[in-house]
Amino acid sequence: MLFTANVMAQDKEEIPTPESIQKLKLASELAVYGYQNNSVLALIQAADLYLSTSMMDLQTENVEKEEGKKTSKKETVSFDVAKILKDARELAALEDNEAAYLTLIANLEKKAQDLTRSPTLGTQRLYDRVQAYSKNTYTVGLRGGERTYIEVYGDGDTDLDLFVYDANGNFVVSDTRYSPNAGIWLIPNYTSTYTIVVKNNGRVYNDFMLVAY
Repeated sequence: MLFTANVMAQDKEEIPTPESIQKLKLASELAVYGYQNNSVLALIQAADLYLSTSMMDLQTENVEKEEGKKTSKKETVSFDVAKILKDARELAALEDNEAAYLTLIANLEKKAQDLTRSPTLGTQRLYDRVQAYSKNTYTVGLRGGERTYIEVYGDGDTDLDLFVYDANGNFVVSDTRYSPNAGIWLIPNYTSTYTIVVKNNGRVYNDFMLVAY
């Protein structure tokens, strides 16, 4: 384990992954697969899994983005449930069993509306884009004494790294493995602000979802 003055964070020790995080990982993989292969069923399954985590908007106190290298690419992946369901509707129109798919989509759209009205706070997330060879920085408040998981799920086109720093700018923990996704956990000793950095090591932009649980 790695200790600093105000936080305990992961080092090399592995801990069981919470079910909600497992669902998010699978949902993100399904979303990427669905867009890459025009699979309406994969998109529906992704949306269903996302909704099962009761995700809410991540509250950020400050956001900074490097300009990076402006790029373009054909493939577009979204982790936004509303956009996923909209795109699934368009793909369903090309399928023989369109009616069945549209029924599933309508049920998920209703579920999404019900969750929006619910006061229950589940996994917090935001959707954003990080330019090629650049990084995005987010300042968020974390509660003391609570294990917090922070993960980033990319669109699959580049390697993303994740870094966390405390309120004094001290490095806490990171995930720099070569992967389109990254994740860490930490336990602040007291409630404070932390800086989360998402770094794109690739030559094209990356549309990603950042989650905290």
